[in-house]
Amino acid sequence: DQNAQKCVKDLLTWRKYTKEKKEALLPDKRKEKLTIEKRAEYCAKSGNKWDVFLHNMELGPKSNNKNEVIASASRQYLFREKLAKAGVDPEIINAYAKDPDLIRRSNK
Repeated sequence: DQNAQKCVKDLLTWRKYTKEKKEALLPDKRKEKLTIEKRAEYCAKSGNKWDVFLHNMELGPKSNNKNEVIASASRQYLFREKLAKAGVDPEIINAYAKDPDLIRRSNK
């Protein structure tokens, strides 16, 4: 399946199709990574506190490396700022988008 898609894409390139036509014929099936802004907009639209919590946890550290912990705390802080700009209730932000343990570890 993947090899067939590559062959078709190569043929479309050879035929000089525009990028838009190629995307219409063969959509990119790879998972698109959400930016922090898009996550905040989605959470503001849904209004669901569990969406806020899950997106905040996805921005958390992948390991216990000090640099990763600091970067994750920074991403979560930026996420909280974007949520506030998007109009999410401050009580939901404070309850579901804060990870006190992560903040404590990043400040060490």
